[in-house]
Amino acid sequence: MQPCCQALDLSNARSDDLVRNHGYAAGGMRLHLDNIVGHIFKLNWQPMWRRLGWTEDEFMDLKTDVEAAWLEYAEDDRCYIDAERKRTFTMLVRAGICQHFNYGDVMAAAEWIPDRHAGYSTSIKMISPKRVRNPGNVTLMDSDIRGGIKHGRHGQAQGITSLILIR
Repeated sequence: MQPCCQALDLSNARSDDLVRNHGYAAGGMRLHLDNIVGHIFKLNWQPMWRRLGWTEDEFMDLKTDVEAAWLEYAEDDRCYIDAERKRTFTMLVRAGICQHFNYGDVMAAAEWIPDRHAGYSTSIKMISPKRVRNPGNVTLMDSDIRGGIKHGRHGQAQGITSLILIR
């Protein structure tokens, strides 16, 4: 393993240890979570309804239906929105905030899982940033690949490379 990967692994391990074992750090993360997400993460659907040619009444009726359908799917007790079927959408968002707080990154994959007796087949699979490496452990200085994403000259994402997931 190259020195940059070792330093990243060490800093991630120290971050984990600090949040797990230090009261102020754990409290800071909890306060951060509660201020960003709260107890439930609700959809606030705001399309440009005037450009779509809708009246305000049509928009408000559709908005109510869309937000209710979202809440029913996202906060279902059977957790169909999570590929692992362990968490609701609010729990996934809270997990993402924790990942960002600890490692500075949030990673998730969209999964298509049909025939789950849910109204939708799309689900979310959270991926720990600690498990991801560039192919061949290429460092930032050696390549324009960062976190498995190929970047252009100005930093714009151009495509995905094959990621190595560490088990």
